[in-house]
Amino acid sequence: MKITSLAAGIGVTRLIPGIAESDAIRHGTLSDREKEIYKAVFYSRTATKTMINEAETVKKNAEKVDGMGVPQLPMLLFISNASGGTGFDEETWQKIAKEYVSQVKGGKYIELDCPHYVHDYEYKKIREETVKFLTDIK
Repeated sequence: MKITSLAAGIGVTRLIPGIAESDAIRHGTLSDREKEIYKAVFYSRTATKTMINEAETVKKNAEKVDGMGVPQLPMLLFISNASGGTGFDEETWQKIAKEYVSQVKGGKYIELDCPHYVHDYEYKKIREETVKFLTDIK
C-alpha cells in the first residue's frame, strides 16, 4: 500500500493504461465531463494516507458492525452475480446475501445478472424496484 501511495503521489499511476477505467466509466451513465472529473479525483485521491488507514481498519470495522447484529428494518438487497470483484463464486455470494436478509422482518432481495457494482449496470431496475419497495412499506 505504501509503494502504491508513493507511485500515486509522483504520478506513476497516470502512466498505467486503463487504471482509472472503472465500471463507472465503462458502463455507467457519466457524461464525458463527469468522466474527466472522476479520473482527476481518482488520480489525486488514490492511495492517500486516509485511504490506506481505511483499508487497514476495514476488518475491525466489519467486526464491530457484525457484533451489533442484523438491524430490523425494511431492507431491499440487490444481489449481483458475483463477477467483477467479490472474490466469491456466484452461489456463495448470493447465499451470503440471502441468508443475511432472511434474518430481517420485511427483508427482500432481487438477483441481478450483472457484476458486483450493480448500480453501474442495472440502475433503471434498481430505481424502479426501490420506488416500489418504498411505496409498499407499511
